Amino acid sequence: MPDTKPLSMPDLATLHVIAHLRWEREWYETYEIRQAQLLDEIAQLLQQMGETTGDALRFYILGGQTVIVEDVAAVRPDLLALMVIYNAGGRLGLGPWYVQVDQNLVSGESLIRNLLTARVEAAKSGIKLLPIAFSPEQTANVSQLPQILRGFGIGTAMLNTGDPRNNKPYYWKAPDNSSILVLGHDLPNVWVESHTDLMNDSIQMQRALRPDGPFLWLVEHSETDGSASATLNYIHQKTNVPVSQIELVEYLRILRRSLTETLHGMVRGPLLPKSLKAQASGTLSSRLYLKQAHAQVENKLLYAVEPWLALALTHGNLSQPDNPQAMLHHAWRTLHKNQTLYTLGGTSIDAVQTKTENAYHAVDDIAEQIIEKSLNAIEGKVTSRHPSLKPSARKNTTYVVVWNSHNWPIKQAVFVPLTLNQGSYPLRLRIPGDEAEQPFGWQEAEHGALHSGTISFIADAPALGYAVYTLELSDQPVAEHHFIHETKNNTIGNVFGESLTATRNNLNWKREDGTLTDLLRFLDGGDAGDVYHYCPPIEDSIIEGSMVNDVKTISSPVYEQLVINHRMRVANELNDDRTRSRGVRLLELQTTATFYDNIPGVFFRTTFENTAQDHRLRAHLRTGIETKYALTQTAFNFDRVEVGNTYPTQGLTAVHDGVSSLALMSRGLPEVEALTEGDQVTFALTLARSVGWLSRDDLSVREGALAPHLPVPDAQCQRVMSAEYALVATPAGDRAALLRESMIYNSPLQAYQYDVRPSRPRRSFLSILSDQATATETVDSDGAGVILTSFKPPSKGKGWMLHLYNPHDHDVEVFVTPHTRPEQVHLSSLSEDSLKFIETDMNGRVQIAITGNQLVALRLLF
Repeated sequence: MPDTKPLSMPDLATLHVIAHLRWEREWYETYEIRQAQLLDEIAQLLQQMGETTGDALRFYILGGQTVIVEDVAAVRPDLLALMVIYNAGGRLGLGPWYVQVDQNLVSGESLIRNLLTARVEAAKSGIKLLPIAFSPEQTANVSQLPQILRGFGIGTAMLNTGDPRNNKPYYWKAPDNSSILVLGHDLPNVWVESHTDLMNDSIQMQRALRPDGPFLWLVEHSETDGSASATLNYIHQKTNVPVSQIELVEYLRILRRSLTETLHGMVRGPLLPKSLKAQASGTLSSRLYLKQAHAQVENKLLYAVEPWLALALTHGNLSQPDNPQAMLHHAWRTLHKNQTLYTLGGTSIDAVQTKTENAYHAVDDIAEQIIEKSLNAIEGKVTSRHPSLKPSARKNTTYVVVWNSHNWPIKQAVFVPLTLNQGSYPLRLRIPGDEAEQPFGWQEAEHGALHSGTISFIADAPALGYAVYTLELSDQPVAEHHFIHETKNNTIGNVFGESLTATRNNLNWKREDGTLTDLLRFLDGGDAGDVYHYCPPIEDSIIEGSMVNDVKTISSPVYEQLVINHRMRVANELNDDRTRSRGVRLLELQTTATFYDNIPGVFFRTTFENTAQDHRLRAHLRTGIETKYALTQTAFNFDRVEVGNTYPTQGLTAVHDGVSSLALMSRGLPEVEALTEGDQVTFALTLARSVGWLSRDDLSVREGALAPHLPVPDAQCQRVMSAEYALVATPAGDRAALLRESMIYNSPLQAYQYDVRPSRPRRSFLSILSDQATATETVDSDGAGVILTSFKPPSKGKGWMLHLYNPHDHDVEVFVTPHTRPEQVHLSSLSEDSLKFIETDMNGRVQIAITGNQLVALRLLF
């Protein structure tokens, strides 16, 4: 008869030790070098786990990144086979992330794709992911993360606090009131004698909270000497407590039994380790050109590729539909691999960052290919980006189709490069479904360009759909009034009665409620820091740019624009002793400040060649608003922050005083400092930060180094830089309006030239109405109640996946109506598992209540 004696429970007073791997794919070494090191680590690990004696390593956490599976399989599939075996036995934990990221630098939807990608890739190898959000690195964690994790069935997070004396368990609640249990951990190397005190302090802290245990200590496997038993004996000698190995899920089960009286409390808002505030704030602005490229391609995947592909798969005639879906998954995997803590944060060596920049170009190419194939499958035919060398028949018309991926109608300026036959010119532009003419501007292309010129106009596109503009052609040159005209005026105006004037070194914005004087300035100071942290040099001097007296005005049927030039003479670089050098380098900045026809706000674009080193350049924008707090955009949400601090923003930052509100929007510029100047708030937006070292140990703002002392000359950003940002007045405190403005600006209308037009002049594929819409609104879809943050194909199966976010603190009633009646509608988790079936009415409409700050997933099958 077999032995049925139950296994004994671990002693609650025991110190449980869990070994784990702390590993980054790229950092101060290239991926290829790190991959070779990883193989050695994995081989040694599996050898120790295969021991049949007491020296066996029983349990192990292979970091929080599932991408390790791919990295091993690419070279040693035999090692992966062993990993799968130990994972199935509960001894080897992986995931649940695909890669670890700085959550301040990626969108909330990107975090969801990260977890989805990990699931898809793990399933290919038969890997079961950890039900715990394990993070071995110190990093920022956004306030909405508990709901995102809950959407994947994850109720616990183990986060690196960076302080072994403060690892108290607590519950972390998201704005929608979903919560997870958080356990802090730390990563000092216990085999270094100086860390023994920290280990004992951590145990004493745990003992004070839970006298009977359980106690936990994480050890980093790559730093260990000898076998698992030797490690346990060493820890036992240093702590004088029983020591054993344990599997992480089992430890958490034991821990939860003791939390009733010892729970530390409830925490809300973003989580940021205290030490990280000083140590890694510079990652918001290091190598800004990479952050801008990343933001652009991430938005293209989310708000062009995914929605158009979803429509093509369900309501189009898409040949070989598996291919674009596979390419979309490949694009996300490539993007994720290049948005890790060290790559997107700008804290890798130059060779890694060059590869990252190339990877963003590759993802953009994939995106463009999927877009063209998807649009052709829906309706009409997009003009090829690579025209044939053979002359085609002369046409009297061509078409511009404007697509809107948001759940409310949008009016916005579009600029569309057109390919026309030689001798064909734009004559008139027809409004969709109307004989009326649409004013347009025309700028001929430079000689040798692939396209003939660029047409610009104010487009009006319906929610989640398109509008077809018909462009009639002629053999006569374009009429003069369509061209751009340049004058020497220093003032522009708009239909709202506002004006923008550049005079006496000031830019002044006259508005209905007063004039914002000295609206825009450029200030530059030295930077003696590294890629991790800004540090002012000894005896720094702040240089303000001077406006050059050659202001120009550019007028077109679409916009009025001021062209302003600033000059500033700054130090060439820092001396070896970290002081400013005496040499002078000229920085010349050109800024366009634009009023678009019937579009509120002023829109800026600043371009300059960054010729100086070791400095930080910022644009200072006045608001005219006095307040102590600002709202800054984060993943799906806004955080309320105190004025006087530098903080990250994912597209928009706003201030309001209860009456007036002004929002600063930026594309791929995530670092903003809110300053109090006199009786108003000024936004200091970082446009460039130039440093030359990976890490230094002589910074006045930080103790010690964070990486090897290596030169990174490319981080000086000696290149042409550009920045796009805008100031827009919004309803005071209306977070739905703020989100709409940010999404319109950062994910604008997409316009394409068509050879064959779609059958309808205007078409909307999805209506989302809410009880927050005003009585005066007659649109079929509004963004007042919920924001459609994602419209995509499911990761598995068919249909649409919709993510609806309620930015209000109160419940919202929502009515979702696709243009074709769905066969089934499922309320789903964020992991895309069905939760329940939802009935539709006779028109195929879905009615659902969404609680305040909640993100809801719906799956529609046709």
